[in-house]
Amino acid sequence: MRLQITYIGFELNPQNWVPYNRLQVLPGVRLMKLTGPLSETFVIARKHWELPWHIQLTHALRIDPTEYIPAVEKRIGVEDVKKLSKRQYEYIDYGSIAKQVIISLVLIAGVPFQLDAGGYVWHYPEDSKKFRPGGYSVGNLHRTFLATNSAIRESGGARPAPVRTLKRLIDQLDRYFRWGLWWQDRLSMALAYMWNGWCACYSEQAYVSMTMALEALLSTTRVEITHILAERAAVLVGSSTAERVEVYERVKSLYKTRSAIVHGDAMRKKGKGHYTYETLIVQPKFSNVPHSQLVNLVGLTRDVVKAVLADKVLLGIIQKKQNEDRTNNELDQYFKEKLLD
Repeated sequence: MRLQITYIGFELNPQNWVPYNRLQVLPGVRLMKLTGPLSETFVIARKHWELPWHIQLTHALRIDPTEYIPAVEKRIGVEDVKKLSKRQYEYIDYGSIAKQVIISLVLIAGVPFQLDAGGYVWHYPEDSKKFRPGGYSVGNLHRTFLATNSAIRESGGARPAPVRTLKRLIDQLDRYFRWGLWWQDRLSMALAYMWNGWCACYSEQAYVSMTMALEALLSTTRVEITHILAERAAVLVGSSTAERVEVYERVKSLYKTRSAIVHGDAMRKKGKGHYTYETLIVQPKFSNVPHSQLVNLVGLTRDVVKAVLADKVLLGIIQKKQNEDRTNNELDQYFKEKLLD
């Protein structure tokens, strides 16, 4: 099979938070701002193939399989994994590579996004110099909706995203999104729940998904979950005693709202005042999670994931190939030492 250069387009806004015109983020993968002739080519391709206009494309990834695949094989080889079959060359998941880059950007800069991995994957044959739809992806439309869009923006970040930090984070996430052979562990589940929360249509779904991400990373037991999560998040995120106490109390408060949502206590009787953005209510006609708490939870989840990725010892425990009981024991010991230090 002849491997072809492929572009996958998506929207990032505000654009000045991701100001790079061309940036190689992985071997064979470039993050590009859609300006000038490249932007015009995308517009023509969209019109020609009658693709929907719900996404205002601002950026694209240019993926050259002839560079990308050998580099991935080399990284897999370092991990002592046998070489993959040649058939898998046909199934590069371009949408997952885009998710790898976008998740890194959201973690660092808090930039909302829209990604249609089903509609905006195009091959660019060198002989014809024209785009044509193609590629493979397991996902279709992914986007931040109104509630999560503003929550991600308001949860802060380094803007614009620093190049060195972005490349390092993309490299760390590579094993979870790469072509061919990918990794599964607690962090992979947390990344999935976090992404699903960002893309949820309803604020209560986004809220619960964020708490699931925290539990996937930090929980090792089914008892006193809120207390354990609050302690461990505080240890990871807080840099002083005062900050750790604040994070601990914040998690306890956030989990009260989570409990109300999942246990049927988010009802509000008629005549109990006007609804606002800070009202907790879930009903067939309308649902809402207090916006300040959603912002808080989105920011906390981002901070915890970044803290895990920055801690080599903790990340090593999570990524170690061993049964779950051993992982739980090592995590318990790690956090016990951190708490008593």
